Amino acid sequence: MKKSIILFLFCLFTQQINSQIPSHGITQNANDLILTNQNGEIPALILVDKDFDESTLFKNNIKLETKAGDVWSVLVPKEQLSILSQISGIKAIEPALRINATQMKMDSVRKVMNVERVHNGLANGLPQNFTGKGVIVGIVDIGFDYKHPAFYALDSTTYRVSRVWQQNHDEGTPPSGYDYGSELVGKDEIFTDLDLNGTHGTHVAGIAAGSGIGSPNLKYQGHAPDAELVFVSLKYFNNSLPGSAMSDYLIANPAIIDAYNYIFNYAKSVGKPAVINLSWGMHTGPHDGTSLFDLATNNLIGEGLILVGAAGNEGTNPMHFEAKLKGDTVRTIVIENERFSYPKEEVYLDMWGSGNSVFSVSAHLIDTTGSIVYESPYFSSTKNGTDTRSFDTDSGKFSIIVFTNSYYVPNGKPNIRLLLTNPDPARYNIGLSITSPYSDIHAWNSGGIYRYTSGRFVNQYNQINFSSTYKAGNTSYTVGENGGTSKSVITAGAFTAKNIYYGIYNDTLNDQGYSAIGNITPFSSRGPTADGRIKPDILAPGMDVAAPIFLREYPGWAWNKLVAITEFNSDTFAYGVFSGTSMASPQVTGTVALMLQANPKLTSFQIKQILAKTAIMDDKTGAVPNNNAGWGKVNTYEAVKESYRILSAGNTLSQPHKITAYPNPTSDEVTVQSEHKPIEQIEVYSITGQLIYRKTYTEPLQTIKVSLAELHTGIYILKVNKQIIRLLVD
Repeated sequence: MKKSIILFLFCLFTQQINSQIPSHGITQNANDLILTNQNGEIPALILVDKDFDESTLFKNNIKLETKAGDVWSVLVPKEQLSILSQISGIKAIEPALRINATQMKMDSVRKVMNVERVHNGLANGLPQNFTGKGVIVGIVDIGFDYKHPAFYALDSTTYRVSRVWQQNHDEGTPPSGYDYGSELVGKDEIFTDLDLNGTHGTHVAGIAAGSGIGSPNLKYQGHAPDAELVFVSLKYFNNSLPGSAMSDYLIANPAIIDAYNYIFNYAKSVGKPAVINLSWGMHTGPHDGTSLFDLATNNLIGEGLILVGAAGNEGTNPMHFEAKLKGDTVRTIVIENERFSYPKEEVYLDMWGSGNSVFSVSAHLIDTTGSIVYESPYFSSTKNGTDTRSFDTDSGKFSIIVFTNSYYVPNGKPNIRLLLTNPDPARYNIGLSITSPYSDIHAWNSGGIYRYTSGRFVNQYNQINFSSTYKAGNTSYTVGENGGTSKSVITAGAFTAKNIYYGIYNDTLNDQGYSAIGNITPFSSRGPTADGRIKPDILAPGMDVAAPIFLREYPGWAWNKLVAITEFNSDTFAYGVFSGTSMASPQVTGTVALMLQANPKLTSFQIKQILAKTAIMDDKTGAVPNNNAGWGKVNTYEAVKESYRILSAGNTLSQPHKITAYPNPTSDEVTVQSEHKPIEQIEVYSITGQLIYRKTYTEPLQTIKVSLAELHTGIYILKVNKQIIRLLVD
């Protein structure tokens, strides 16, 4: 691959590192866009040739952190950054620049998933009781209360957290092979550290594998209460950039890959299977499985090494925008959802075109009358690099920072990222104009640049309706990067298993009835991925899930969510309820831990197959698979039972009979053929699960032609004798 198409972020530095970029009377120093750690090093992901000589890194004082196949995590001295692009064998680079976004983002729950039948397996037709024993559950998150009784075994004395990597604390010794953070091994070392970053990690870990100690009758026990635990408290900020939209991509992204590698390497060293949960996601990236992060996950998984992630909580937020352009122009308005909570509105956008295409975007400022008071020039994806513009208003500057890349190496797509600041959201809205000779555009609005908020695309606001000339966004394609788009990660969406809980703090029965029992939660992000794959993969409970919380870090606004308080080892601990796909993901992680106990050699592909095969489909999920429910709701009992069955059958999944459909893609007709068993029924569903066609056959036919002439271009689901084929109609 020519260096001329190396990742666009690096183009900023292959020009002149110290150059000043003029823009309407202001300057933007390129050095201001570089993120470094306390040692003056820049975290980066690189894509290398298979024969790449890693000694060239060491010769240039570049530290290698993680090898995930051909995607490597490195630390580059700031002064060596320009040299990195000159090293032969490096095909793509993603250095940490100041542009790029995430949000962190049991009682009845266990019953709905049939977890208790697995814990009491001997009484329910299983060969043993499965509780996660012999399996490592890794949690990559923030806000761990290491001393919580939920992380002890049921004997209340055996501590189950074997090690912690505190990536943000550099007072101790980093893990072997890494140059940052502190590794803590064993209870005595772990208890010397405090992770004062909220309560998210405590809650997530307790759902996946908490013992339930301190809750009434172990009521809030997790799925795998006997599993060994490994925690990584994630590095998601540094001294120059706080936890925010940009920092998740720049800082957390490489750190997550390092965390995965650390946990899997430990699991391999002790000969145990491992499943890692990441209830964290973002919307910087192509959403098609080709980001360097997603490629790295493909290289890290293996037999008994599984990744699970949260789909995201954007199911009701039209933060995705799409347009098919053929020489025309489309307009939209971009909003930070929390725009009136801050003095200035921030909007962080990531936009992608079709492979080998070009597109351009212009930003404009609209006043309350609907008039455009400023419109920037068009920024084209053909020009690799960065540009800045600003416009003076009575309230301050309307500022634009643009990063353009003509060719993202892994997928050949053009990419434009915009950082927009509106000085007065009460007086102005930000509009975009997008044009292309020929390109399918996908864009994601992450909201704040330097803070955790959210954003959306609209065509009317402040009493002004722009629907005749502007296009709104949608909630499709809102499954996030990190937890959602990788081909290797099992992605969890959320449904409602409980919507009422008793709060002990206010002595009140709290009713969250906006999502009925059994429904897919409104907030659960929807698929597909940008390359048309079904996501999420599976649904698990994500509404009002009770689990351990870090009482010291518990926010005051959430006291009404406390459901249990207990004394343990002369300290006070608590359980509380939260909602989100962050809570659904560890439900799946805990289920996978039980599956791995039953069959330690399962691969990610096999686990996806088992979860799909055993999933619950009902009137709430609709016909599966679809991009709201994936393959349905997790059935932990049946998944564990099937995992054990295929182990005893030689570790292979049974296939009832082979079904083929051709041609695929097709435009007017498809031939369906069954290799063994006669075809009994054919159904065609839309990607959203709507039944379009159904026919039942009583005579023994093994080859049938189905007319598709009435269908519009798009992706459909062909269901033949209960087997699923994805069908593309062009």
